[in-house]
Amino acid sequence: MKKLIASVLLLISIGLSPLSAQGITFKKDLSFEDALALAEKEGKPIFMDCYTTWCGPCKWMSANIFTRQDVGNYYNENFICLKVDMEKGEGIELAKRYKVKGYPTLLWLNAKGELLNVKLGASQEPKDYLKMGEEALGEKTNMVYLAQKKAQMKDEVDFMALYLDKFSTAGLLEDVELEAYYERQPLEVWLDEAHFGVIWSNVREAESPLFQKLVSNYEEVLDARGADAERFFSGVLYSSLLTEYFRLKKEEKLDEWPMAQEEILVAIPENLKDRAIFETKLYLNARNKEWDQYCEVCFTGVRKYYWNDANLLNTVAWNVFENSTNEKNLEEALVWAERAVELAPEDHAILDTYANLLLVNGLAKEALEIEEKALELAQKEEADTEAYEKVIVKIKEALQP
Repeated sequence: MKKLIASVLLLISIGLSPLSAQGITFKKDLSFEDALALAEKEGKPIFMDCYTTWCGPCKWMSANIFTRQDVGNYYNENFICLKVDMEKGEGIELAKRYKVKGYPTLLWLNAKGELLNVKLGASQEPKDYLKMGEEALGEKTNMVYLAQKKAQMKDEVDFMALYLDKFSTAGLLEDVELEAYYERQPLEVWLDEAHFGVIWSNVREAESPLFQKLVSNYEEVLDARGADAERFFSGVLYSSLLTEYFRLKKEEKLDEWPMAQEEILVAIPENLKDRAIFETKLYLNARNKEWDQYCEVCFTGVRKYYWNDANLLNTVAWNVFENSTNEKNLEEALVWAERAVELAPEDHAILDTYANLLLVNGLAKEALEIEEKALELAQKEEADTEAYEKVIVKIKEALQP
């Protein structure tokens, strides 16, 4: 008893509680088969972080999400938690077994090794990780249940939205199954929030029959989904154009590129066609580090296509800040950054871009006020603030007489 009391006092003295350890406790030395056995013994499912050593979002998630006390408490109580490098040891076979193709991928598994839930990517919202865990534990939201009920409920639209989302995310849904389902549904089902999200996540090519039907009903889709519809259409066209460009480049046939663009964009509304070409040029200029051309292209389309999207405005403004010293370019980028702040005044990353552009445009006093606000917001979100602190030091140096 004396030893126990001494241990508790020691933990308290260094600011820790034995009952509320920070973050998820991953079982580092547990093999996958042993984890399945432990899951069976304890009556808990498995949560597995599938990562690689080169994956930046994996590292961000480990540093900013898995270390949180609320996330840790939830997962330590409800799951057997594993971290597996998908490029080493048994991770190589596990990646094949569960069709892991992108990183980070998070898997929730029952004691039989069956998928309960899958998530690709690193959300910045801690509550999303709690929600995904709840879905894995949920009696009617886990993938085992959905697979068992699919034949019986194949025409229940709410059920199918969840089924299609889960299994497409897991890489377990064929295009033909997705297309066959939507062919049976009226357009109004396609356009509800859940189903449109499924289509958006799965359609990547302009020749897809799903994309072609939506294009043929462009005005109705735009009325129903607004800005999301614009981003969906332009994203698919942009992706298709780039895929074709790199195919032709690899085959040393770039002389065919103008004709290939016309073929992809045939029967596409003019405004969508123009935006797709604009975004393709932007990407290729940035990829080739052709920053003067990048800025020229920005001037032709940012105000037209990005003016109501804070994240896109922020992206182009930051690219100009980082890669151009031309006064005209930096002045225009400042206008884009200011507009982004109008649209998203509480986004610390967007405020940081604005502050940096204020500084290079000779407005150090205004820059300091904005960057301090960015720092404050980042601290509230428990985000990494090192870069913001460095910018504040830089601005204060600029303000010294």
